[in-house]
Amino acid sequence: MTKIKTTTLLSLLISLSMLCYAIRGNAGAIVITMLVFIFSVYLIKGKKINKSLSMIYGAFILAFALLIGIIRSCNFEYYLFVGYFGAVLVLFNSNLDVYKNIWNFLGKISIFEAIGVFFQKLFPSFYNSCISLVLPSSVVMSIQNRLLGGYSTGFTREISFTMFLIVIGLGIYIFDLLKKDDVKIDKNYKIKKYLIILFLFLALLISGKRATLLFFIVTLFIVEFMKSKNPLKFLKYFVIGGGALFLILYISFPLWSKISFLSRIVELLNYIGDKNIIGITNGRVVIYQHALELWKHNPLFGIGWGNFKYMVGSSYWYSGYDVHNCFLQILCETGLVGAVLFVILTISSIYRLVKCVKKSRECGNDYYYKLSILVTYIQVFFITYSFTEPILYEYTDYIIYFVSINITDLLLLKLENNKEKNSTSLQRGRHIKNEKVTC
Repeated sequence: MTKIKTTTLLSLLISLSMLCYAIRGNAGAIVITMLVFIFSVYLIKGKKINKSLSMIYGAFILAFALLIGIIRSCNFEYYLFVGYFGAVLVLFNSNLDVYKNIWNFLGKISIFEAIGVFFQKLFPSFYNSCISLVLPSSVVMSIQNRLLGGYSTGFTREISFTMFLIVIGLGIYIFDLLKKDDVKIDKNYKIKKYLIILFLFLALLISGKRATLLFFIVTLFIVEFMKSKNPLKFLKYFVIGGGALFLILYISFPLWSKISFLSRIVELLNYIGDKNIIGITNGRVVIYQHALELWKHNPLFGIGWGNFKYMVGSSYWYSGYDVHNCFLQILCETGLVGAVLFVILTISSIYRLVKCVKKSRECGNDYYYKLSILVTYIQVFFITYSFTEPILYEYTDYIIYFVSINITDLLLLKLENNKEKNSTSLQRGRHIKNEKVTC
């Protein structure tokens, strides 16, 4: 019987916890609890905690979301608590091998979720019968109402979870993280890869989630710009290609605007044409204004982590909602103190991303370079998506963000250590090939 490594088990549990939480919060809490237990034992046994930006980020979550958050919480819920505790353990991790198999699991989950989107679109009645076996009637009714509004939720309780998992999968396949060294890149391999990417993108396109599609495109542009050896040349081709695509879409608008699954995009274009801010933001402007009003009650320390949804009266249509802007919600709930710290951590993570991509490119290790690009993609998407979605408050979304921050730190540490080893070998007059020191 093959023995499963602890690192493989942790990769599986992180991926599975994301999927289970997206389906049902309580189911996710069970898997996250298992993850927390095994991860705690693993870290204690290893007696080594990551001492870098990850640890500082972990301290931030520990202080504001857990310790202070619990004390000031209007409504303590275990599944929220255990999720943040799991995130802290991830950020304290010091072993890169913990994430070695996570991309394989998440790649499969993204395909599963994309199938769910098409399944709901093509067979709505059968889909409703299936999800009724898993989800409570109130959630099923909400999913059905959202479908009438042009949203395809797929195999989760909320469309934003489905789309986030699909976006992660797109990054995994676009940047080729699943390719093994012994796999030959032939025509069949490329066809399979591009078909999966096309399948995932079409699911994203027909879902009706406009913000996800927009931020995916923006993120892909930023990452490709960072990858480019000649940024000016990249911008030139992007402008030419983007201009040509815009012209084609503009001319063919009377045709594709009648396609039912693109109705949400057409609706957004109409709002933009009418300069309707409420429509463009899906009513979020009203929520933002309310968040600022609540923040004024305690400008320094805010109203308490996660309390916004419980401090909005039931008479408001957004009662029980988060702010749908993570930066504004952090300001509202942790005040200027928490907001300033969060912004500093975000800027620091961006700086370390750029540094990591540069060092991994110089190193020449193909896997490390692709890994640095993928975590850049994840973090850039998370940061941009944070302006319209409460993803710092949903486990499925924030756990992979913290995983990518942890990977960036561990990858930087490994690259710097290997550089020092190579430098030491040269100083001793040894030939590099005689020492097995690689990036």
